[in-house]
Amino acid sequence: MFLSCSLGAVVDIFRHARSFEDRKKQPAVQPYIFAPVKKNGVLTRINVSVMEIVTIEKRTFELWKQRFENFVGRVDALCVPLRRKRDKWLDNCETCRLLNVSARTMQTYRDTGKLPYSQINNKIYYKASDVETFLLNQVRDNSKK
Repeated sequence: MFLSCSLGAVVDIFRHARSFEDRKKQPAVQPYIFAPVKKNGVLTRINVSVMEIVTIEKRTFELWKQRFENFVGRVDALCVPLRRKRDKWLDNCETCRLLNVSARTMQTYRDTGKLPYSQINNKIYYKASDVETFLLNQVRDNSKK
C-alpha cells in the first residue's frame, strides 16, 4: 500500500506525501480508509471500514463463551415470566364498547386513576387484565350500595 521513497517520505495510494515521523504517530489500524470507486463514470473516494483481527487463546475464548452463555441463560430466565404473562392491550374504542360507556367517561376514569392506561403518541391503550380488575371492582362497589 505504501511506497518508500529515497527522500525519507512515504507516498500512499492517493499520492499524499508523509514523513516517517508522521507515520509513527498514527494508530496501527485506522478505522476507515478511503478507496477509489467509479460511480456513473466518475471516480470518487468512499470510506471503507477496516476490521481489526484479534487473536486470543482457545482457553480464554471458551471462558468468554461460557460466561456469555450463562448471561444469556439468566436473561432468558428473567424474560420467561414476562413472555407467559403477555397481556392483550385494548384501545380506547374497544374499552368503551366493552364497558358500555362514552369516551368522556373513560377520560374521567383515567383522570381519577380508576383505570390504568398507557399512551403512545395520541392513542390510549388499556391492559385487558386492568379492565377486568376495574370491572370486578365496579361490580363489588355497586353491590355494596
